[in-house]
Amino acid sequence: MKANERLTDQVGDRSPGSRQSSLAARLAPLGGNMSREAIVTGSSAMNAAFGAPLRGSHSLDLVVPEAAYRYLREQPGWSEVRFAGEYRMLRHGDLEVSIKRGHEPGHRELASRAWRTPEGIQVAGLADVYAFKQARRLPKDVTDIALIRARLLDPNQPPLTGHVLQREIQAVRSFLPDTALNHPDAGVAVRLAAHGKYITSTLHGDPGVGQVNQIIGDLELPEYRVPATYHNGFGLAEDGRLLQQHLGNIGASPHERLDAAAADTYSDAVYGNGRRSNNPDGYDELRSADLAHAHALSLGYEPARADRIHEMIKGTAFDEQTKAQAGKHHPDPLVQSIAGVDLQTLAQPSSLEDVLDLVPEDLTSRRYSPDRVLGRTLDENNLQIRSTAEALAITDDYAEYRPSIDGAPSTKTVMDAFAYRFTGNAGFSANHQYPPAWTLDNPELRAEHAEKTRELGQKLADRDITATQAHQEARYHTEAMQEKYGR
Repeated sequence: MKANERLTDQVGDRSPGSRQSSLAARLAPLGGNMSREAIVTGSSAMNAAFGAPLRGSHSLDLVVPEAAYRYLREQPGWSEVRFAGEYRMLRHGDLEVSIKRGHEPGHRELASRAWRTPEGIQVAGLADVYAFKQARRLPKDVTDIALIRARLLDPNQPPLTGHVLQREIQAVRSFLPDTALNHPDAGVAVRLAAHGKYITSTLHGDPGVGQVNQIIGDLELPEYRVPATYHNGFGLAEDGRLLQQHLGNIGASPHERLDAAAADTYSDAVYGNGRRSNNPDGYDELRSADLAHAHALSLGYEPARADRIHEMIKGTAFDEQTKAQAGKHHPDPLVQSIAGVDLQTLAQPSSLEDVLDLVPEDLTSRRYSPDRVLGRTLDENNLQIRSTAEALAITDDYAEYRPSIDGAPSTKTVMDAFAYRFTGNAGFSANHQYPPAWTLDNPELRAEHAEKTRELGQKLADRDITATQAHQEARYHTEAMQEKYGR
């Protein structure tokens, strides 16, 4: 793999910026300095990221600092429009300028995650665009959500350019050792890992944005309202750090460290289509593996290395009957490594907090149960979850609610279902067996997690504490475990 040649070919003059010269022309009414300060957002940012229009747009949405907004408001040719209860904006031709649009962050926060075209134009990160459209959910937003998801998950389309991925590239480089970063193939491999992180964070939740998005697939239909409170991009950097720690323990080579990093970031890129047991030809881990394999080949990976990445990701598939992952006893230590890091949360001090992320997702998910007690409650009351805190608050507000299942009230209340699912993780935490080659297990810590889970689960079932209070107790437990076992 000729890393430098491939990277130049993919990220150089053929980047989205070179195709967006019209973008610079459209910003001309702002003036040179303000054109560089403004941030392109909305569907125009979506189109800029992909280098081609996914959907035609008659206007160009921009976010600017308040001082710039006040200045433009006084200039000829600009008119102000106010939207009751949401925001105000300025119009000039096809330009629509605002300080903040509803749920969308303001200029300073958007700028922290924006990327720049080669001409220096700031474009909002796709994670911000997607999260805003998920929260607003106008008909055109629903269309754009589907277009973005389809484009990012299309194995026939190449990864995005290095300009768009710069923030993710820096994140991946931060947890890779120098021996891997100095490898001749590091440029391409890092870009592949960054693209996996970009997909997962955009579709399911970016740690910088802080909002969890909805899981949508063949199994998890849009009307199910499944929030990605657990399967999101929030912990990918920490997973990457732990994986590299383990790979150092087993003496992995630099190119193995790079390829494992890519496999890890892609492992949950595709989600919402079911398990291998109920969708053997299109389960999530297989589709994630196929996507990573296709993207690796498009970047110039040797087929054998792309095949190995494919096998690593498939190894994370979980069998509900055996309670084990497909890669648990695989002869390839890298396959065991990705299976190990996939459930390393069980042996981390913050495990109980992670379980409280997982429970709301499961209780809305068809993958977990057709009852979907919390999911049906959301649907019947037109509620949406954008964070674990919101999910727990809704659980508390509807604790004794029984949604309709097949025309009859659920046999479990929302809190009954919550307490049952939470407590059920105690046995899994204590009894899970990592792959033989995994080096980061901590059985004593897992046993303490199981004991605390049972204690809090009983309190939830007895209504002695609320879900929100359980979350606070879980945080105290995390702090105690960090002090006892280290971070």
